[in-house]
Amino acid sequence: MHEAHRAFREWASRYDDPSFNGRNQAQHERWLNDQSAPVLRLQGEHPTGQLAQCVAEALPSRSLRD
Repeated sequence: MHEAHRAFREWASRYDDPSFNGRNQAQHERWLNDQSAPVLRLQGEHPTGQLAQCVAEALPSRSLRD
């Protein structure tokens, strides 16, 4: 468990580095930009209730018959 935690911390510490060969933010942003489905971006520093409201507003409205 300790080694897995250390490996995760090592990877996470380099996530913002676009030159890092592992999975990184630049690769994820390119992948997101290629998606045909809408992408909802939530900022974790906002309160949970506000994030939930953003999700609810982003969902397509459906009638009760659906």
